[in-house]
This record gives sequence, structure tokens and C-alpha cells, in this order.
Amino acid sequence: MKKEFLLLSALISCAIFVYLIYPISDLKQLDKQNVSEKNMVDTLQTNELTQNKDNIDLTFDIVRLDKTGDVVIAGKTIPNIKVDILDGNEILASVFSDSNGDWVWISENPLPEGIKRFNLKHFDGEHEFFSHQNIIILREKNNYLSSKILKFSKSSSIEIINNNKKILGLSLDIAEYLDEDSLMLTGRTKPNAKVKLYFSDNFIKDSTSDNRGVWKVELKNFEFTNNNLIVTTEIEGQKIKLKTKIFEKKIDPNFIFEKEVIVKNGNSLWRIARKTLGGGVYYSEIYKSNMKEIENPDLIFPGQVFNIPNLKK
Repeated sequence: MKKEFLLLSALISCAIFVYLIYPISDLKQLDKQNVSEKNMVDTLQTNELTQNKDNIDLTFDIVRLDKTGDVVIAGKTIPNIKVDILDGNEILASVFSDSNGDWVWISENPLPEGIKRFNLKHFDGEHEFFSHQNIIILREKNNYLSSKILKFSKSSSIEIINNNKKILGLSLDIAEYLDEDSLMLTGRTKPNAKVKLYFSDNFIKDSTSDNRGVWKVELKNFEFTNNNLIVTTEIEGQKIKLKTKIFEKKIDPNFIFEKEVIVKNGNSLWRIARKTLGGGVYYSEIYKSNMKEIENPDLIFPGQVFNIPNLKK
């Protein structure tokens, strides 16, 4: 009986021991697992932060210049860091990005007339990070519409970012020499228009403007020669032509603007002058510029091509 009692006590003790030890072991194992997962999360977060710090991207998203010369600049980077806005090599202003990485700066005083070159910088105490993008503002003090904002980087071509106004004519805004044998020409005309490029009278390449009216032509294996650069398009029956000299890796900024009109049924010099020069009274200017084609100003014929002169102020 005594032996049976001792055996029963031993079995109960073993049962209690098994019941108590195994949950503790499971809890310890679970705690170790939780600690391991927490360490893994912390490690991933630390690696992600380190990676972000090693690859800080500083970008310009919005640059606006109003008529008074005040500037608004906004951009994006990683959250909660200081961003210095550089004017050349000098710090113009400093801002802090918010929790989403967005930042904005509004100038306290109008920009002076001339050229401003903007870049971005962040210093983390050990390393300096600079934006790959650069902004150039060409401010014409007395001509707001002529002021230009350009954005460029080493990996992309120059872009004029304040050319939002559509035009019905033809313009060449940028002639960019990309490398030893590549030239990029950018301009504006009406949306979805065919633009053709010539050297003297030799056709080189064509392009079609996008829905904003912006056209681009890239010339590879390009050699500068003393030729006339000619850009043409056609708008409402008028052939519009820009001509300028190109020489010694330079393009003459003084363009000659020419227009040609193909006479259609029902046209008269008065109607053509009203449509192309803004008034029928200028029909005599068209006549004087095309006397070889027009024997009698009252008699013009479909299919004739007339040059439309530029009126002098």
C-alpha cells in the first residue's frame, strides 16, 4: 500500500512537472521567435533607411514665375530632411520636407532681371547630396512673356517648362548641342502639325508636334556647316518658314520669318491680306513682294504661291 501511494505521488508529480515545464518552454520559444522577428523588422527598417540615405533623390516638380518676379518652387525628396536651394554655389534658402517628402518655397522678394541657376542640396552631417536636375530662369524685367524657365539634367535634354501657351505660328525655342555629333532642336507650333527641317534647300528630317504643339528633331552624326537652317510647317493653307544661319557650332538667333500662301478659288489679294496681315488694306504689300507672279493685282489664279511680307513697324 505504501509502495502504491509512493508510485501514485510520483506519477502526479511527473504530470504536474510535464504540465508546468512544457508551457514554459513554449512561451520561451515563442518569446525567442517574437524577438527574432522584431530584430528582423528592425534590421529591414535600418537597411531601408540606410539605403534611402545612400540614394537621396532631390527633384523639382513645380517652378512658377509671376509677372512681378515672385517665384514658387516645389519638389520632392525623402521625408523630414533639410533641403538647401542653391543659387549657383550660394544657399538662397532652406526648407524641410514633410512626412510625405514634399517641400515648397516662396520667394520673399522678386527675382532681379537676368539669369538664375537653381540646384538642390542636402547635407546629412557626413555627406552632401545634390539634385540631378537644374533649373535656369531667364527673367526679362519688362517682358513677362519672354521670361523662360528651363529644366535640364545630364541624362535628359533641356525642357522649357513655362511654355504653356499654344501658338498658331512657328517657333524654334532651343538648339541643344548634346555631344560631339548630335543636335536637338525644340520648338512650338499648332498641335499635331508636321514640321520639316532643311539645310539650305536640302530636306533633312521631319517631326510632328504633340497635343501641346511642342515639336522636337534630333540630328545624329551632325556636322556644322555654313548653311541656312530652315524650319517649315503649314497652318490653314499658309506655309510658314523660319530661316537662319548656322555656322561654327552656333546658330544665329536672328531668324527671318517668312510665310507663303497658295491661292485658292475665291481668294483675292484683299482677303489674303486680311487673313495673313490683319487687314485688307495691306494687299499692296503682298503685291509689291510678288510682282513677278502678279501682273494685275485684280487678277490672281488658284495654285499661285505668294510670299507674305513681314510688316515693319
